[in-house]
Amino acid sequence: MIDFHTHILPGFDDGPGDWDEALRMAEMAVNDGTRGLVVTPHYLEGSYDNDREKVLRGVDELKERLEEWGIPLDIYPGTEVYFVPEVPDLVREKSVLTLNDSGKYILVELPAGNYPNYVEEIVFEVMLQGVRPVLAHPERNYGIIKKPALLEALCEKGVLVQCNSGSFLGI
Repeated sequence: MIDFHTHILPGFDDGPGDWDEALRMAEMAVNDGTRGLVVTPHYLEGSYDNDREKVLRGVDELKERLEEWGIPLDIYPGTEVYFVPEVPDLVREKSVLTLNDSGKYILVELPAGNYPNYVEEIVFEVMLQGVRPVLAHPERNYGIIKKPALLEALCEKGVLVQCNSGSFLGI
């Protein structure tokens, strides 16, 4: 299994507090059958300034530490970009990492409360650049909870969805 959405880099966001905790998380993942992780620290300018270069440096350090500890885990870079009107510019400027730095998919996160009125426009602008949005845990967005047709419409436009496992387990 490859875990598509992880916060494992210490000091980047609300993930682990230090490298020891990060490496214990990696060991747990391997013990649970995970063979790869896509590292996706939050990106929100002014709060989580985890730009492309910073994340790539963190990923390189994680890979080195995993090798030192003998933890057999493949690591792929990415970011979880907060869904703001500037997302198309961030993609165009390559300020944020796409998933596996491929330029094909970008993990985006809606706010927990409202469903912004600019979502479809941003999706359109990002897709014009050849990048496909992957919506992180839409089950947390109150607007989608109240009106699931919003999510269905995005999927019909080509948006992919990543849900947390707890949502399938009733948590």
